Amino acid sequence: MSVLNPVSKRFEFLGVPGAISFVILVPTIIISVHLLCNNDIGCLPFNYAPNFSLSTLSSLLSLNAFLAIIAWYVLHIVLHIVLPGEWVDGTELRNGKKLKYKINAFLCFLSTIAIGTGFSLAHTKIFPSLFTTSANIPSKLLPLVWIADNAPQLGVAAIIFSNVQALILYLYSFRKNALLAIGGNTQIAVYDFFIGRELNPRPFGDILDLKYFCELRPGLVGWALLDVSYLAKQWTILNENGAVDGSWQTMWELGVSNSAFLVAVMQIIYIADAQYFEKSILSTMDITTDGFGYFSL
Repeated sequence: MSVLNPVSKRFEFLGVPGAISFVILVPTIIISVHLLCNNDIGCLPFNYAPNFSLSTLSSLLSLNAFLAIIAWYVLHIVLHIVLPGEWVDGTELRNGKKLKYKINAFLCFLSTIAIGTGFSLAHTKIFPSLFTTSANIPSKLLPLVWIADNAPQLGVAAIIFSNVQALILYLYSFRKNALLAIGGNTQIAVYDFFIGRELNPRPFGDILDLKYFCELRPGLVGWALLDVSYLAKQWTILNENGAVDGSWQTMWELGVSNSAFLVAVMQIIYIADAQYFEKSILSTMDITTDGFGYFSL
């Protein structure tokens, strides 16, 4: 074993048992939350028997959801590469080198908002049959309502996509001259897969550091999109029987609950702040120390 990549002796998250528990329990909890709750009686009431049948579980697998997750991921890769940004040095690595990072997360965030808004306004002309129409839902809200309605399927698709990516990253880390994370080279496969073996995987060259990219881009911006989607869904529920003309003015007047609005606004402010001050994460342990694996994804 090279001096730069010594065998890791220190374990986190209870070591191997903790790693196995995380890999199994996190997806199980995420899926169970959707199966144990409904709009009528909330979550986990004593008189409610959740449906864990095979047909219910299989309904969580959706080709459209997989395609949406892949398209979302690819969109952010393209924006990161195409849009301009300042190139800055990261902290010095233990091999004496400094990696270059492109700073344009906030511009990508604003561009995603612009693209999403344009798609919501024009999707009926570009893809007239992409979303099922409803007399009670303005056409401009259909993409957002689709996301809220398909949140369980999107969640399962994201879990599978993340697991596949984590496995590919784990296998990719065994190439020659890869710089490994100090804590991710225990030589215990399940733990290294979980904690992340390679420090800064860049399979496409310096243009894209996958760990840095995933730190702020698809997940955080996707969180903001979910917030807006749930607001749109709540609006359609609260105004299901109301007069809906589809105009932004009428939609604002009918509104959503104050609590949902405040939660969404506070979370989006947090997300926008992280995008704007992107450069500050270069000195965090996430970038300088931790490997990139299942846990980070």
